[in-house]
Amino acid sequence: QITSTGANAGLRVYQDQAQSGLALVQDGAGNAINIDQNGESIAINIDSEAETSTGIHLDVRNQTSGAGIYIESSGTQRTSGRMLYAISDDSNTDARNLVEIVNDNVAAVAAVPLKIDNDSRSTSLYVDQDISAATSVAASDATGVRFDFDRAVPGSGTSAHNDIGIDLNVDSASLGNSTVIGMDINVA
Repeated sequence: QITSTGANAGLRVYQDQAQSGLALVQDGAGNAINIDQNGESIAINIDSEAETSTGIHLDVRNQTSGAGIYIESSGTQRTSGRMLYAISDDSNTDARNLVEIVNDNVAAVAAVPLKIDNDSRSTSLYVDQDISAATSVAASDATGVRFDFDRAVPGSGTSAHNDIGIDLNVDSASLGNSTVIGMDINVA
Protein backbone atom coordinates (compact mmCIF):
# COMPACT_ATOMS: atom_id res chain seq x y z
CA GLN A 1 0.00 0.00 0.00
CA ILE A 2 1.25 3.45 -0.95
CA THR A 3 -0.27 6.42 0.84
CA SER A 4 0.22 9.96 -0.44
CA THR A 5 -1.20 13.09 1.16
CA GLY A 6 0.94 15.74 -0.56
CA ALA A 7 0.90 17.27 -4.02
CA ASN A 8 3.34 14.73 -5.46
CA ALA A 9 2.35 11.37 -6.93
CA GLY A 10 2.28 8.42 -4.52
CA LEU A 11 3.98 6.23 -7.15
CA ARG A 12 6.05 7.45 -10.07
CA VAL A 13 7.84 5.36 -12.70
CA TYR A 14 10.31 7.15 -14.96
CA GLN A 15 11.56 5.35 -18.08
CA ASP A 16 13.63 6.88 -20.87
CA GLN A 17 14.37 3.67 -22.77
CA ALA A 18 12.38 2.01 -25.59
CA GLN A 19 10.63 -0.45 -23.29
CA SER A 20 7.67 -0.53 -20.94
CA GLY A 21 7.88 1.67 -17.88
CA LEU A 22 5.37 -0.55 -16.06
CA ALA A 23 4.31 -4.06 -17.07
CA LEU A 24 1.52 -6.06 -15.41
CA VAL A 25 0.86 -9.74 -16.07
CA GLN A 26 -2.52 -10.97 -14.84
CA ASP A 27 -3.07 -14.72 -15.23
CA GLY A 28 -6.03 -14.94 -12.84
CA ALA A 29 -9.66 -14.11 -13.61
CA GLY A 30 -9.55 -10.84 -11.64
CA ASN A 31 -9.00 -7.25 -12.73
CA ALA A 32 -5.41 -6.43 -13.66
CA ILE A 33 -5.97 -2.80 -12.67
CA ASN A 34 -8.78 -1.57 -10.45
CA ILE A 35 -9.26 2.19 -10.00
CA ASP A 36 -11.70 3.50 -7.40
CA GLN A 37 -11.95 7.23 -8.12
CA ASN A 38 -13.87 8.91 -5.30
CA GLY A 39 -12.59 12.46 -5.76
CA GLU A 40 -14.08 14.99 -8.18
CA SER A 41 -11.35 14.65 -10.79
CA ILE A 42 -10.20 12.55 -13.76
CA ALA A 43 -9.74 8.84 -13.03
CA ILE A 44 -7.26 8.23 -15.87
CA ASN A 45 -5.31 11.05 -17.49
CA ILE A 46 -2.93 10.22 -20.34
CA ASP A 47 -0.60 12.90 -21.69
CA SER A 48 0.91 11.54 -24.90
CA GLU A 49 3.55 13.50 -26.80
CA ALA A 50 3.61 10.92 -29.62
CA GLU A 51 2.99 12.37 -33.10
CA THR A 52 2.46 9.30 -35.29
CA SER A 53 1.89 6.55 -32.73
CA THR A 54 -1.35 5.52 -31.03
CA GLY A 55 -2.48 7.06 -27.74
CA ILE A 56 -4.33 3.95 -26.50
CA HIS A 57 -4.05 0.52 -28.12
CA LEU A 58 -6.15 -2.49 -27.13
CA ASP A 59 -5.28 -5.92 -28.53
CA VAL A 60 -8.54 -7.88 -28.08
CA ARG A 61 -8.11 -10.43 -30.88
CA ASN A 62 -8.83 -13.40 -28.56
CA GLN A 63 -12.27 -12.14 -27.53
CA THR A 64 -15.25 -14.10 -28.81
CA SER A 65 -18.33 -12.44 -27.31
CA GLY A 66 -16.92 -9.79 -24.98
CA ALA A 67 -16.57 -6.08 -25.67
CA GLY A 68 -13.25 -4.41 -26.43
CA ILE A 69 -14.45 -1.27 -24.63
CA TYR A 70 -17.48 -1.43 -22.34
CA ILE A 71 -18.97 1.75 -20.85
CA GLU A 72 -21.91 1.36 -18.49
CA SER A 73 -24.21 3.96 -17.00
CA SER A 74 -27.49 3.16 -15.25
CA GLY A 75 -29.71 4.86 -12.69
CA THR A 76 -30.79 8.50 -12.56
CA GLN A 77 -27.51 10.35 -11.95
CA ARG A 78 -26.69 11.27 -15.55
CA THR A 79 -28.38 14.50 -16.59
CA SER A 80 -26.53 16.34 -19.37
CA GLY A 81 -23.26 14.38 -19.18
CA ARG A 82 -22.04 12.34 -22.14
CA MET A 83 -20.90 8.72 -22.11
CA LEU A 84 -18.42 9.25 -24.94
CA TYR A 85 -17.15 12.59 -26.21
CA ALA A 86 -14.58 13.21 -28.92
CA ILE A 87 -13.75 16.79 -29.86
CA SER A 88 -11.28 18.15 -32.41
CA ASP A 89 -10.36 21.84 -32.47
CA ASP A 90 -7.42 21.50 -34.89
CA SER A 91 -7.25 24.13 -37.65
CA ASN A 92 -5.20 21.94 -40.02
CA THR A 93 -6.92 21.79 -43.43
CA ASP A 94 -5.69 18.28 -44.34
CA ALA A 95 -8.43 15.71 -45.06
CA ARG A 96 -8.94 13.25 -42.18
CA ASN A 97 -11.57 11.11 -40.49
CA LEU A 98 -12.18 12.03 -36.86
CA VAL A 99 -13.98 8.75 -36.11
CA GLU A 100 -13.44 5.72 -38.31
CA ILE A 101 -14.98 2.26 -38.04
CA VAL A 102 -13.44 -0.33 -40.38
CA ASN A 103 -14.63 -3.89 -41.00
CA ASP A 104 -11.47 -4.97 -42.78
CA ASN A 105 -12.15 -8.64 -43.47
CA VAL A 106 -14.23 -9.50 -46.56
CA ALA A 107 -15.28 -12.79 -44.95
CA ALA A 108 -17.07 -11.02 -42.05
CA VAL A 109 -20.31 -10.76 -44.05
CA ALA A 110 -22.60 -10.62 -41.00
CA ALA A 111 -20.65 -7.99 -39.05
CA VAL A 112 -22.42 -4.63 -38.70
CA PRO A 113 -19.87 -1.78 -38.35
CA LEU A 114 -22.25 0.50 -36.43
CA LYS A 115 -25.50 -0.39 -34.67
CA ILE A 116 -27.67 2.03 -32.71
CA ASP A 117 -30.33 0.47 -30.47
CA ASN A 118 -32.58 3.11 -28.93
CA ASP A 119 -35.43 1.97 -26.66
CA SER A 120 -36.51 5.55 -25.95
CA ARG A 121 -38.61 7.86 -28.12
CA SER A 122 -35.65 10.23 -28.51
CA THR A 123 -33.79 10.76 -31.78
CA SER A 124 -31.50 7.82 -32.63
CA LEU A 125 -29.15 9.68 -34.95
CA TYR A 126 -28.78 13.44 -35.12
CA VAL A 127 -26.43 15.15 -37.57
CA ASP A 128 -26.00 18.88 -37.06
CA GLN A 129 -23.72 20.52 -39.61
CA ASP A 130 -23.38 24.27 -39.29
CA ILE A 131 -21.41 26.34 -41.79
CA SER A 132 -20.70 29.76 -40.36
CA ALA A 133 -21.25 32.97 -42.31
CA ALA A 134 -17.52 33.69 -42.16
CA THR A 135 -16.63 30.48 -44.01
CA SER A 136 -19.49 30.94 -46.49
CA VAL A 137 -17.91 34.05 -48.05
CA ALA A 138 -15.62 32.05 -50.32
CA ALA A 139 -16.91 29.46 -52.77
CA SER A 140 -17.20 26.04 -51.15
CA ASP A 141 -19.05 22.73 -51.34
CA ALA A 142 -20.55 20.98 -48.34
CA THR A 143 -22.38 17.70 -47.78
CA GLY A 144 -24.47 16.91 -44.71
CA VAL A 145 -24.70 13.13 -45.10
CA ARG A 146 -23.15 11.07 -47.86
CA PHE A 147 -23.62 7.36 -48.54
CA ASP A 148 -21.11 5.77 -50.90
CA PHE A 149 -22.11 2.23 -51.88
CA ASP A 150 -19.88 0.41 -54.37
CA ARG A 151 -19.94 -3.19 -55.61
CA ALA A 152 -17.08 -4.23 -57.86
CA VAL A 153 -17.83 -6.23 -61.00
CA PRO A 154 -17.30 -9.94 -60.24
CA GLY A 155 -14.44 -11.61 -62.05
CA SER A 156 -16.67 -14.49 -63.17
CA GLY A 157 -20.01 -16.19 -62.58
CA THR A 158 -23.61 -15.18 -63.10
CA SER A 159 -24.85 -14.90 -59.50
CA ALA A 160 -27.55 -12.31 -58.85
CA HIS A 161 -26.75 -9.35 -56.63
CA ASN A 162 -29.66 -7.41 -55.14
CA ASP A 163 -28.33 -4.17 -53.69
CA ILE A 164 -30.18 -1.43 -51.84
CA GLY A 165 -28.63 1.98 -51.26
CA ILE A 166 -30.93 2.97 -48.38
CA ASP A 167 -33.43 0.52 -46.87
CA LEU A 168 -35.98 2.45 -44.81
CA ASN A 169 -38.50 0.38 -42.83
CA VAL A 170 -41.02 2.28 -40.71
CA ASP A 171 -43.44 0.15 -38.67
CA SER A 172 -45.71 2.38 -36.61
CA ALA A 173 -48.96 1.71 -34.72
CA SER A 174 -51.16 4.08 -32.76
CA LEU A 175 -54.66 4.29 -31.24
CA GLY A 176 -54.90 8.06 -31.59
CA ASN A 177 -55.09 10.54 -34.47
CA SER A 178 -51.50 10.09 -35.62
CA THR A 179 -49.24 10.52 -38.61
CA VAL A 180 -46.40 8.37 -39.89
CA ILE A 181 -43.89 9.70 -42.42
CA GLY A 182 -41.35 7.47 -44.10
CA MET A 183 -38.95 10.26 -45.06
CA ASP A 184 -39.44 14.00 -44.65
CA ILE A 185 -37.14 16.09 -46.85
CA ASN A 186 -37.25 19.85 -46.52
CA VAL A 187 -35.06 21.99 -48.77
CA ALA A 188 -35.19 25.70 -48.05
